[in-house]
Amino acid sequence: MTKTELKRLGYEFIDALVEFIDGGQPKRKPKKVTLNKKMEEKVMEQWNSMSPPFSKIQTMSPDRKRHLRNRLSDEWWKDNWSMAMEMLNALPNNSWYKGNNDKKWVATFDWFLRPQSVVKLIEEARRASKRTITIEYQGDREI
Repeated sequence: MTKTELKRLGYEFIDALVEFIDGGQPKRKPKKVTLNKKMEEKVMEQWNSMSPPFSKIQTMSPDRKRHLRNRLSDEWWKDNWSMAMEMLNALPNNSWYKGNNDKKWVATFDWFLRPQSVVKLIEEARRASKRTITIEYQGDREI
């Protein structure tokens, strides 16, 4: 067998393994979303509505359009788009994302479009909502 044939067999094995793990369902590539001007403007408007220190975006560059299209083509993002927009609205309420951190880093639009950014925001929000304040009592008094 040639190296090319061995390589092809390796890929076929990995594909079969993935299919088996997924319950026999073949992996399907997500459909690419076509961005229209209205969608771009809505996302830009949403971002630009936040006050400083968040920098306003002037244009949807080809890279930004590609990243947004990729996020909107992703099943998780599609299912959680409203949550992503909620997280975007909540971003100004979190001082860490406004530069109150050891590196004075501020969230940017390009950061928001990264695959894991919204996942991280949602997980942080869920952790914060699960935190409870424990008040200890001794007799009838709070201590």
